[in-house]
Amino acid sequence: MTWVFRHGIMINRPIEVVFTWVTDPTKATHWHLDLVEAKILTSGPIRVGTRIKETRWLGISKLHILREIIRYEPPIKYDYTYLDGCGPFQLTNDFTFTPVENGTLVQFTANITASFPFYLLLFIPVLILRRRIQKNYAQLKQLLEK
Repeated sequence: MTWVFRHGIMINRPIEVVFTWVTDPTKATHWHLDLVEAKILTSGPIRVGTRIKETRWLGISKLHILREIIRYEPPIKYDYTYLDGCGPFQLTNDFTFTPVENGTLVQFTANITASFPFYLLLFIPVLILRRRIQKNYAQLKQLLEK
């Protein structure tokens, strides 16, 4: 079973600026409120195949997650999938950046998949993710528009 969550936000900055901020792991701790650290494990520039190790707060404990970029088309498209650290859930995040008058529209889609019996628990990461995404993107907008 797969659950899909979509979120869009308009940011009053040029597409190149917004794309750079969203795709730069070294900036992620500034706008992902639960992210403690994002470390690039692959040498060279960001590209398809780049792996990033994240450390996030989940309640009172830290969660270590490995993700890999599966699509990288500056400044329009950026997708990644989590390889490890999400338990019985498979998670893929897709970003589309569209230039609009006075800024950039960022469209985010999260796909969370689980098989039986774990899909019965799918509502737990869905609730956590929905809340965090809204807060994170509000923080991103505030940082980029100040």
